[in-house]
Amino acid sequence: MTMSMNPRASCELFVRFSDCDPLGHLYNVRYLDYLFDGRDQHVAENYPLLRDEMRSRQRNWVIVSTDIRYLASVRHGDRVRIESSLVNVERHGVKLEIAMSDAATGHLKSVLWSQLRFVDLERNIIVNHSAPIQAFFDGVRLHTEAVFLDQRIRELKPVNTPA
Repeated sequence: MTMSMNPRASCELFVRFSDCDPLGHLYNVRYLDYLFDGRDQHVAENYPLLRDEMRSRQRNWVIVSTDIRYLASVRHGDRVRIESSLVNVERHGVKLEIAMSDAATGHLKSVLWSQLRFVDLERNIIVNHSAPIQAFFDGVRLHTEAVFLDQRIRELKPVNTPA
């Protein structure tokens, strides 16, 4: 099974008043909500194979670590673009990248890497991906030379424009 898909899914979200502090800045913890809400939307709209696997409730990906950089403030009323991709694929897990940028200017606001492991929820053990899922991941993996998040941010920043 070969899949030819864009490795970088994207959507836009509007920053709500209730997610911001009294000065109108997005709370740091809410960055995570926007980043993962965006990824959830990407999976629902673009990756039916993953959506179906997650709905089966037998196996799922569990976050084992997250590394995030807050690069610029986000304010109430901003429209942000959330882009996500897989930057590393293993037989039993993936490294997920989610980036937030200004939807109009492309100015990078935040970048997150999360390491996920594929877990059999009934047996509570890490398991390998099925062949169709592994083939899908291999087809949509974003190829990057970056090993560390800060290296990846340097790769992304050349396209960054001043706010």
